[in-house]
Amino acid sequence: MSVKRCLLLEGIMENDKIDVFVLRNFISDKFSTPKPPKKEYLRCKIIRGHKRATRQIIKGKTPKATIHKFAIENSRSLDVWYSLKSIIDQNPNLFIDCSNTVSGPKTDGQAKRKNSEGIEKSFNIAFCSNYFSNEKVRESYYYYIQLLFTNFNLTELCEKFNFKCCEGSPHKINCVEKWIMLKEYLEYHLIKELDLEPFVLDLSISGLPSYDDVNEFINQKDK
Repeated sequence: MSVKRCLLLEGIMENDKIDVFVLRNFISDKFSTPKPPKKEYLRCKIIRGHKRATRQIIKGKTPKATIHKFAIENSRSLDVWYSLKSIIDQNPNLFIDCSNTVSGPKTDGQAKRKNSEGIEKSFNIAFCSNYFSNEKVRESYYYYIQLLFTNFNLTELCEKFNFKCCEGSPHKINCVEKWIMLKEYLEYHLIKELDLEPFVLDLSISGLPSYDDVNEFINQKDK
């Protein structure tokens, strides 16, 4: 079993799966009745976003309308973007290849693909294991996840991922806990599930909420 690095994940039973434990805290916008988001949906959204960010960096563009968009004046997000860019710039051939739309499963790039033989049908374990097999791709992916969570705004996170952490307004302190768990699942456990080694955390840029943000939630709860 994967090492539980986050104290919030210590409540997981030994026979429970980390992905199930984390995702059941959220409500998907994709269903008419309340249901947690599917793991396949999350993999698809994150990997497609990672590939898109890679293509944008290769083309010298800054994201303006994607899951990883950020304000150019946000210095923290910009620092993470440059960290991601540095890895890609040092390994151009690797990232040109892995970010190509025809390098995805059959659900991606069908119009441009001449031969689908031997191509995975979806963002399954086999596809994800191959996608993250190179340590430089895993390193870039780590920084990509940091970029998504650098501005730890819960309303924005709900919009980015197309699922909700609660039905009420305003958000509560346990909403912060849910998103912290999801962040750790994405940056660490998603990779461990593939029997691969995640990139070592650099806590200096980790996109966790500030003391002021958490204190605001606590004060709202006490009102």
